[in-house]
Amino acid sequence: MGGTVLELRGEIDFASADAWRDIIARCLAEMRPPVLVLDLSGVSFADSAGVALLLFAKQRCNQAGAELELRNVASPVMRVLDMTGVRRILGLEESESG
Repeated sequence: MGGTVLELRGEIDFASADAWRDIIARCLAEMRPPVLVLDLSGVSFADSAGVALLLFAKQRCNQAGAELELRNVASPVMRVLDMTGVRRILGLEESESG
C-alpha cells in the first residue's frame, strides 16, 4: 500500500499551521493517497495550533478514506499530545515517538 510522505519542519504554531493545513488538504484532494504520512522528525515545537493541525489532518484523512500515520514524533511534541489527550485520538503508540 503506497503512501505520500510530508516532512514537516521547524515549529508548528499559529504562524505556520495555516500553510501546512493548505498543503495537507491539497495533497489529499489531488494525490488521493491511501496513506498520508506526516514525518515530524524536523519539528521542534508544537503549540495548540500544531495540535489542531494534527487533528485536522486526521479528520481530512478520515473524510478522504485515507489512513494518517505520524512518524518520528519528538519528545517535546509527544508531551503536548499526551497533555491534551490527542495522542490517544491519533492512535500513537509509545514506540512511535522519536
